[in-house]
Amino acid sequence: MRPVTNLQTLPGELAPAPEDASQWMEGRLIADMVSSSWEALLILLLVVPVMFALLHSYVWRPGLYAWSAAALGITAYRLHVMAKHRKSFTNASATEQQAFLQRYGFAWPLSAFIWASSTWLHFDVAPEHTQFICWVIVIAIVTFAVISSSAHLKTMRLYVNVYAATCFVIVIWDIIFRHGFVAPGYEYYVMLMLVAVYWFFLIRTGTRQHKTLRASLQLQQANAELIRSLKEQTRTALEAVQVKNRFIASAAHDLRQPVHALSLYADWLRNEPDMGAELAPKILQSTKAVNELFDALFDLVRLDSGKFKPDWRELSLDDIARDLLVQYTPLAEDKGIQLRLRVASAYAWSDPIMLRRILGNLLSNAIKHTVQGGVLLAIRPHGETVRLEIWDSGIGIAPEHQQMIFREFYRVPMHQGTEEGFGLGLSIVSRLAVALGHPLSLQSRLGRGTVFRLTLPLARSSDFSASSSF
Repeated sequence: MRPVTNLQTLPGELAPAPEDASQWMEGRLIADMVSSSWEALLILLLVVPVMFALLHSYVWRPGLYAWSAAALGITAYRLHVMAKHRKSFTNASATEQQAFLQRYGFAWPLSAFIWASSTWLHFDVAPEHTQFICWVIVIAIVTFAVISSSAHLKTMRLYVNVYAATCFVIVIWDIIFRHGFVAPGYEYYVMLMLVAVYWFFLIRTGTRQHKTLRASLQLQQANAELIRSLKEQTRTALEAVQVKNRFIASAAHDLRQPVHALSLYADWLRNEPDMGAELAPKILQSTKAVNELFDALFDLVRLDSGKFKPDWRELSLDDIARDLLVQYTPLAEDKGIQLRLRVASAYAWSDPIMLRRILGNLLSNAIKHTVQGGVLLAIRPHGETVRLEIWDSGIGIAPEHQQMIFREFYRVPMHQGTEEGFGLGLSIVSRLAVALGHPLSLQSRLGRGTVFRLTLPLARSSDFSASSSF
């Protein structure tokens, strides 16, 4: 039974959760013990006939026949157990490995008992040189068995204890029944002492081997976890570089258009000073576009740098809603749509500036994508929270784009209203919502409109008894 020097581990099983690590390792050690002695068991099938030939002329033959049959039977049974394990339990979980050992684990101590019982046949019966050869064979078999079973400490100790106890009983039985309590020679006491020393040696050797195997498995597990972590960090770093490159490229592309327009208008104004009144609104519009892009970029930089710290306050949501109504009504009227409010007197915890930034971006986005109908900002109670909802009757967002719209510079292809945007508004909204801990959800149907929901924690002074619609 060969010693185990390389524990086999399974892909996908490495680095288990901390609370399951001990059980996982126990399962791997059991699997290794069961599958580590295939060649040695085949050799045992050849050793039994050798033992039979050595003892055939000197011992009680019915006993020798019975022992040979038992030795061959237990060896064949262990080969069957190993084949069953390899077929159905190689990739089994730790719980299944433990259940397998609980069912078939008796084969190891039974094997120890059968090989130790060969002592009863030849001890003090066969010639000394034959006894010596038989002892050497059994000692070698038991030593390799202990090393191969040391992966599972409990099984190894049970194997050694059964072997030593059987040898003790056989020697003592020989003293009592063959010598009739007549004081035997000193060699019997030496034999008992040797069995005790050998038992101690096997326990120590098996325990050290077990610690070595466990440490090896822990090292493999740690290395695999380190490799997995490095791969994940590398993947994350590469993704970050790709995002950064895409971010810079998109920002440069979106900034080029208004800056180029400013250059053209300035050149035009230099050549045609009388057209100042006509060009001024266009210059102002291009300047506004540049400022909006820079404001959005600064917001993203603050969020990415980790310097964003919310200024938590108890806010009057209806006051914020009315302020937003005043701010965005002219924008809605310019498009010929209606901006309405359905609010209730409620107080919530949030950052006032960042909350206005979120709601402002959502309202601006809703108005931009609504051609007819209107936009509604509603405040609705929901248990211990309050929902701020922005409804629109716009063109809607297809399901395949509903997650992508929160990425920087993403604009829905062939989507009306996205041509003049930078694709940063919803990305900022999403990041601010995460930073504030306000869950943000989206529902949309093509041609029917969209609703964004932002959930805030209620303050104690909230009262939904009065509601109003504007």
